[in-house]
Amino acid sequence: MCSSDLPHDPNYPEAPNALQMTYTQISQMGYRLDFQVCDADHYTAVAVPPVIDGSQGRAVCMDESGLVRIAPDGNAATCMSKENVWGAR
Repeated sequence: MCSSDLPHDPNYPEAPNALQMTYTQISQMGYRLDFQVCDADHYTAVAVPPVIDGSQGRAVCMDESGLVRIAPDGNAATCMSKENVWGAR
C-alpha cells in the first residue's frame, strides 16, 4: 500500500487521499509515519514518536495481517515483535 495506490475522490481530484490525510494527522501529533515495505502484497507501517526511548509515546505498527502492535519503548525496530500484539484489527 503506497500513497499512489489509494485513489483520489473523483469529485475532488485535488483533495488528498486517505493516506496523505493520515500522514498529516500523525505528523500533527508529533509522530512520523514510515512504510518499511511497500509492494502489492506486503507492507509494514510504523508510527514513530518524536523520541524513541518511550518518554514521548509508543511506536505503533501494523502490516498486511491487520494486527496492530505497540512498542512501549517507542522503537520501530521492536514494534513488530510478537510480544507487542495489541490485538485490534
